[in-house]
Amino acid sequence: MKKLATLVLCALMLFSTVMPVTTLAKTKKCTHPKEVVKVVKKATCTEDGEVTYTCKKCGKLLQTSKVKKLGHKWSDWKITSKAKNKMVNIKRSCKRCKKVQKQTCPDVGYWGWY
Repeated sequence: MKKLATLVLCALMLFSTVMPVTTLAKTKKCTHPKEVVKVVKKATCTEDGEVTYTCKKCGKLLQTSKVKKLGHKWSDWKITSKAKNKMVNIKRSCKRCKKVQKQTCPDVGYWGWY
């Protein structure tokens, strides 16, 4: 009888130490130590972009962020041709998206200020 009681007590002690550890291991939350950054939509001159941050360990989506549009990066104005009445046609282009702007302006001889 003493052997049975000892065996039962040992079994209870074993379960009382093992059960909380296994339960804790199952319910332990991810601390999201590292994240994976993914560009969902690339930002352009005229449109916002989007980036997501995902946990590398558990795969949970942590955050979605917008990336502000970049805006045009214009080249200098260049004279393309002479127009009538001392006017000139000028143009410039965006270095990122290649959009072109054209204007007709008075010929002042120097376009560095424009």
